[in-house]
Amino acid sequence: MSEKKRVCKVCEEEKPLEEFPQRTSGGYTYRFKTCVTCFRAAEAARQRKYMEKHRKAHNRRARLDRAIRYDTDPEYREKMQARSREYYHKNKEKILAKRRAKAAGG
Repeated sequence: MSEKKRVCKVCEEEKPLEEFPQRTSGGYTYRFKTCVTCFRAAEAARQRKYMEKHRKAHNRRARLDRAIRYDTDPEYREKMQARSREYYHKNKEKILAKRRAKAAGG
């Protein structure tokens, strides 16, 4: 028996039916008209577009979530403080140079 094939709507290549995602909706099962590769690329582009549009709100929510967790989770607070101390010790000279430049009026 021959393997069933379908042509992708996007890349227009003939591929085996298994390479087309299957979806069930409203009691019906159907396969997408785009192959897995094209579907993933389109999904990634859609997500990028969404994040470009909503990045500011997303970042604000993420900062708020981290602040709440910092206030309520002692283990997380210790972890963040340790990370801050480690960063300070690694970049101490650069940080102090910035502070001196700012204090000098620059």
